[in-house]
Amino acid sequence: MSGARTHAFILALLGIDVTVYLSRGHGSQALDAAAWFILITAFSLAAFAPAFAQRWRHALALVRGAAGLAVLWAALHFVAESEWLDTVNAWLWIGVVVALEIELRVDRSRKLLRVCTLLLYAALLLVALLWLAAGDWFDAYDALLWICAFAVVERGLGQAAQPIHNAGDSSQ
Repeated sequence: MSGARTHAFILALLGIDVTVYLSRGHGSQALDAAAWFILITAFSLAAFAPAFAQRWRHALALVRGAAGLAVLWAALHFVAESEWLDTVNAWLWIGVVVALEIELRVDRSRKLLRVCTLLLYAALLLVALLWLAAGDWFDAYDALLWICAFAVVERGLGQAAQPIHNAGDSSQ
């Protein structure tokens, strides 16, 4: 199965997860799930439809920015609600998105960035295992699915090797 097909399948599973969180989760969980789905879709376009993403880079940057603000709001709410595992998970994912945004704009071969990204994913895997140990199998499954989704996107970005420049970049 190609990377794009694999990712489309993973996106479909994530869509189901988002529906579950929208129907059973409290406000911050529902907002968090929906915002992350929008973010992964925007990053997927950069990875698997680079020509489209380049053409619509300004609009996609705005979409990623709006979704990022929603993710930040949800992360702050997890802190206020004392949902500590959700809090740690949210902030680790924010770190992954920051790394992805940097990767979209600079040479992907930067070793320090790759090491930081791998450490973030390792920490996210630990969070998934903690959910599993706590008996919260759906959150553990969801966390593993998101890790797979972002890993496929990162692989696709590496293959596309076509950075999406800042909205203010006048070199285009």
